[in-house]
Amino acid sequence: MAKTLKELVFSEIRDLIHGPVIVFKPDDMASKVLGALEETGRYEAVVASDERVGLVTIRDLLGVSQPAQTKVDGIWRVTGALSLSDRILDLADAMVRNNVRAMPVVENRKVVGIISQVDVMDALCDVPELSGISAKELMRMPVVSLDVNERIAFARRLMLEKGFSHIPVVEYNRLVGMVTAGSIVHTFITPISKTTMGDRGGEKVSRFPGPVSGIMDLHPFTVEPDASALDVACCMRDLRKSACIVTDPRRTIRGIITPRELMAPLLRFRPEKELPVYIVGLEDEDFFE
Repeated sequence: MAKTLKELVFSEIRDLIHGPVIVFKPDDMASKVLGALEETGRYEAVVASDERVGLVTIRDLLGVSQPAQTKVDGIWRVTGALSLSDRILDLADAMVRNNVRAMPVVENRKVVGIISQVDVMDALCDVPELSGISAKELMRMPVVSLDVNERIAFARRLMLEKGFSHIPVVEYNRLVGMVTAGSIVHTFITPISKTTMGDRGGEKVSRFPGPVSGIMDLHPFTVEPDASALDVACCMRDLRKSACIVTDPRRTIRGIITPRELMAPLLRFRPEKELPVYIVGLEDEDFFE
């Protein structure tokens, strides 16, 4: 059902959450989380311990050397949680504030689901007014890219250092692919055995051999700068792409849009914070009662 942006922003998150979800404990092994993420296709998993709730993500797993011997306790991040009655605006604000892609949802002190920026992006496809916002208004730039012959090990290191999950790949300055944290994690952590459903034993290759061309997505989603934000959101949803590269007709990269950039129109509805007023020349005792 079509909505205005304002209606979406102030609607409750209960209709968008995914639940129930597997909730991991800090004592669980990273291999168990990896197995679950691979099976569900999600980027993040919920972790809970006593009163603390948070996430472990694919990018967190990118830095793990031995997932079958690494506990979640050392890699997860406490984010807090939202309730079913919180609004989409509260979700967008919480994700930006915590620099995360998703938030756990809790009701009566129990994790009942998870909601991500991808879920919000899907809902944005029902907001026609996004057709009045162009890709160039939302895209992030400049964009870090890698040469098609760059080593996978370098791409991984760059992701860990810069916090990237997507890096476009170029040849002669033209876009030819996209390498993601997920493609590296799922390629170089190979299963040995599965003792229980969702548990993935594994060993990580000590080095990450080969060029990024060997694991990159050969068909990255692209648009030109004047494409509408509505088209970007809907095509990312339909193609199941986690990023959109904005290019010119020669496939030169101009910017990148992920679901995070698509949150920008929602955040415009955040109330402005009132700044304290200072009166120059008055001493403390000069303030009126």
